[in-house]
Amino acid sequence: MSSKGRREVEGDEFYPTDRKAILSLLESKLVKLRGGVWIEPCAGTGRIVSTVNEFRSDVRWVICELNPDFDRDLSPLCRPNRDLILPYGDFVHRKWTLPRAEVLIMNPPFSLTFQFVLAGLERARHVVCLQRQGWFGTKERSPWLTKHCPDSLQLPWRLSFRPDGRTDSCEYCWFHWPPGSAQGRREGRLAMLKYPIGGQQLLIF
Repeated sequence: MSSKGRREVEGDEFYPTDRKAILSLLESKLVKLRGGVWIEPCAGTGRIVSTVNEFRSDVRWVICELNPDFDRDLSPLCRPNRDLILPYGDFVHRKWTLPRAEVLIMNPPFSLTFQFVLAGLERARHVVCLQRQGWFGTKERSPWLTKHCPDSLQLPWRLSFRPDGRTDSCEYCWFHWPPGSAQGRREGRLAMLKYPIGGQQLLIF
């Protein structure tokens, strides 16, 4: 999502996740995310799904997206007998009957991030969220963050969500709520990620 705002549907308001930002997280040894079932709750064009699949071979996806117009992008990413695309619709309020996933990873709209995080903590062991660093500074969310503090993995460059390559006016990070965060976590750690080297495929033996 861009600092100028993002809506799920209209083209010039939609900003796919910078592939380099995803690789920076995947290549880092600061956070260990096991293979298994991962959830992408607001998949859009599938940039997170496709990048993770290029880098890792041990992830099976549960893909959710509000806008059915993105089916043309998401359906080709869904591997038979391995991945699942849920019926198009809202992730946060839908009835959830699937087992707890290993990871939920997302780049949600700024105004809905809190709702996505709360739902994610109920549905996955790890919740990983790309968001503006400033999302942490808020009177509204501060009581909850005091009790459920994430790790903040800072990207060392300003992201661009625009076709012309212009960057946003703020810094971004991956917030990571590790297992147990839903029960309470008073402190998190701050660390700097590295610019990605490109990402060699992770071989699972």
